[in-house]
Order: sequence, then structure tokens, then C-alpha cells
Amino acid sequence: MCEKTFNLKEVLNSIGVKSCVEINKTLMERGLPTLNAEVQANLIGQFSSVEKEDSPIRSLIDKRIQLYLKSLLSLPSPKKCLPPMPGGLAVIQQELEVLGCQYANIVNLNKQVYGPFYANILRKLLFGEEAAGKTDAPPSPAN
Repeated sequence: MCEKTFNLKEVLNSIGVKSCVEINKTLMERGLPTLNAEVQANLIGQFSSVEKEDSPIRSLIDKRIQLYLKSLLSLPSPKKCLPPMPGGLAVIQQELEVLGCQYANIVNLNKQVYGPFYANILRKLLFGEEAAGKTDAPPSPAN
């Protein structure tokens, strides 16, 4: 896939054709009728449409990946206990787990580094200037 000649459209079309061949082979082994030309064309078209931004398959996969990453961020220690992999993502499970752990590390580092800075800003927005002034000002000596 890293080659300069990589063509996603061709690859997706080839996957569709290969899937049709495998499905027909399995159907014949079980004594069932094979897929007709219309169904095969439809299946190949569904695979080919994955490259489009508005593809239902692509949006479903995207939603499942985002769900996995959100659940990973909500864990107290993502390295020790990973959330279950959503359906259909088993093929990329290893890559997604590595990417998710790296993402969680970056998010947690940002929380530690920038948390105090944003806490003051949020405090000012939520509670007004007087609440923020109390935490920013050094304690006054007692008289």
C-alpha cells in the first residue's frame, strides 16, 4: 500500500471480485445456487463505494472506531485493561489497540500539562472573576 502505484479503487474492486468468487465457491460446495450477475455487481459496487466519504459502510466503521477510542479514553488505565473491540474491527485490532494506547497517552499528558491552565479559564467562565481571583491571588497575611 505504500507504493506510488497504489490505486484504492482497483484494490476495492479486486476485493469485491475475490469475495464473489469465494462466496460462489462456498455456495457450490453446499449445493446451493451461485450468486446471479446482478447480485455480484451489487456486492462489488458496495466494496467499491467504501472509498467515497458518504459511504454507509465507511461511516459505520468510522463510528465504531470513534466509539472504541472514546471508551479507551474513559478507562483509568488503558494499558492494563483494553475495552472490547467493536464488531467488524477484528482485522485491524492490533493496529487500533496500539494507536488507541498512543492516543490515550497523548490525551493524558495534555491533561496533566494544560489542565491547570484551562482550569483557571473554566473557573472564570463558570464562577466569575471573583472565584478566579481567589485562587490566583496569594493568601493575605492575617491581621
